[in-house]
Amino acid sequence: MSTAAENTTTPQLPAIQSLQDKSGKAVDYHEELKTVQERLLEKSTKALIAAREASNAKKAQLESLDESDSNRSKVQSELDELLKVTGEKEYQWSATKEVFHREYAPVGEDYSAPVTEIKAKAEQDIKLLQEQIASLRKQLEDASIKRKRMTIDAKDQRLAEELGQLEVTDDDHKVEPAESS
Repeated sequence: MSTAAENTTTPQLPAIQSLQDKSGKAVDYHEELKTVQERLLEKSTKALIAAREASNAKKAQLESLDESDSNRSKVQSELDELLKVTGEKEYQWSATKEVFHREYAPVGEDYSAPVTEIKAKAEQDIKLLQEQIASLRKQLEDASIKRKRMTIDAKDQRLAEELGQLEVTDDDHKVEPAESS
């Protein structure tokens, strides 16, 4: 005897790559699914944050109430309910995050290796350029110092020439041109 479950066949789905939308354009369902998963994770995260904020606000409200306040038990029950909802949201968020990372983290890792390699190469190039810039600055400073020395030496030489051309009447105070260094 066969049962109804044995007679039921699972319909065969076409290959994902060959699917098209209603207008005939090929649809990348992997990307579509990833986008949906990202939106679900984002929505789940926002819901968790909202639940935590609500429970924190209710907790602050409870703490502000006096011990003898008649509303304290009502606020406490509301807080307990919010904490329960927050726990459910945390579980939902954790499950959604786990599915997302299980499905798409390997894809990201495949693409991150070349990026890491490129980043390391760029950092190495930056370091090399910084060393070259430092070397050029040093050369520029050395050239500036050399130019200043040459200017000073030229002034000294001109002064010495001017002093050498002066006629000295006193032979004991004869001025010799200074040696340039």
